[in-house]
This record gives sequence, C-alpha cells and structure tokens, in this order.
Amino acid sequence: MNSVDDSDKLIKQLELVIKSYLDIYTIQPSLETLHSDVLGQARVASLGAIICITVDFTIKYGCNIDEKYLSTLSKEDLQERIKILSKTIELAENSDSNDMNIFQEGIKFMHDGSTQKYLLNYFAREFNWIIVSLLSSSYISAFILMRSIFELIIGIATRTTGGMVDRIQSISCFNLEEQKNIKDLWYRLCAWAHPYGKWIKEICPIFIKYKPIYHPTLFLSCLNELTAIVDLFVVILMEKYKLNHKKLKKAYINGKIDLTNLLLFKSRA
Repeated sequence: MNSVDDSDKLIKQLELVIKSYLDIYTIQPSLETLHSDVLGQARVASLGAIICITVDFTIKYGCNIDEKYLSTLSKEDLQERIKILSKTIELAENSDSNDMNIFQEGIKFMHDGSTQKYLLNYFAREFNWIIVSLLSSSYISAFILMRSIFELIIGIATRTTGGMVDRIQSISCFNLEEQKNIKDLWYRLCAWAHPYGKWIKEICPIFIKYKPIYHPTLFLSCLNELTAIVDLFVVILMEKYKLNHKKLKKAYINGKIDLTNLLLFKSRA
C-alpha cells in the first residue's frame, strides 16, 4: 500500500473518531434536551431567530455614522478630522499619490467615527456557540461565553471606559431600575468565571463527572440569562443604530417570533 492509500485510511479513521466524539458530546445531549424540554428548546430556537433577524435588519437599515460619539468631540478635533478626511478623499482620487500616512490616518478616523457594525458578526458567531453549549448540556461553557458577549454588547453601546458599572450607567436609554437589573445580570455572569465559586456550588460533582446530560435547573437558568442578554442586545441595537421599532417588531412577527420574554423591548413598544 502506498503513502496515498495510508493517508486516506488514516483520514477515514480520524473522521470516525471525530464523528463519535461529536455524537457523544453534542448530538446525544442535544437530542436528550429536545426530548426532555421541547418548549425550552423552542425558546432557544426563537432566540436564535431573533439574533439573525436583528443583525440582518441592523446591517441593512442601521446608521453607519456614530453621531452621538462624534458630538462629544471638541470643535478642534472635528476640524482636524474633516481636514484629514478631505485629504484622504483627494488621495483616493489621485492614483499617483504615495502619501500613505495621510491615507491611513483618514481610514483610522473613518473607522473610529463609524458605528462599527462588524462587531455584530462577532456577537452572532459566539451566540451560536452558546446555543451549541446550552443544547449539548455544557452549561459552564454557556455561562462563560454569555459573560463575554455581554461585555461586547456594552462595548457596542458605549465608549465610556473604566469599570463595568460606570459603563452601564453611561447608557442613557436605560432608567435606573433597568440599569440595576443589567448590573445584576453582569454580576451573576461574572460569578461563573471563577471555578471555585459557582462551578462547585451550583453543579454537583457527581453530575459533572459523567458525559454531558440534560439538567433541567441549569438549562432553565442558562436559558433565562440568555434571554435577558438577547433582550439587552436588541434594545441597544435599536438605540445605537436608530432602528425603527415598529418595523423591527414587524420583522419579528413575520418570523413568528415569541416576544413574551423580551421585557426591555416590549416596554419600548
């Protein structure tokens, strides 16, 4: 047998190993979740659909210029940006120019003054992995990833730096009670980042010892936190990208989305 045949044989063996591994750690527990909690998995599917619809809607209709951020800049800063951007346009129209410093600075200003829609794709990608983790009973992974996308959401909402509390309080579209609930959500998610805290206190060592299996209490806890994150995400995108609430709601209704648990979104109807 030649080296090509040996390579093909090895690849086929590895394919079987990978398929078996994925079956044990993702497919089997996901199917168990489905049969154990049909309504819960329907909620998960609904949240996934909300993210897809909202991201697509924002990319298509959301504003591209971060007017709120630009309005905080001084008159001198704005004049300097206009000057550099004007020169950048001139350079782009002049193929003989080699002044890359001005061009790069102009690109930097355009990026800085944008609403940075590309961040939505990062959110969508990691959100999908949260769903995979949740359905496959990898609850700790789901909580840890939720903390990361929560932080990303706040980064989309505000350019305020410093601690998370200060950043949340700088988001003016939320009232004091809503800000308190958002901070409480952050604290709960942060607790899962420490293995000697929530991991051991909330997840039985016997349960974690075995292959992934559906756990009704942990599943519901994950699902509720994820719902709160999706609700937060939707409202922040509405405010940041100036989305039309009625049209967005219509898109959800057309997609037969259950909005029952999106309390922040519903309060703004």
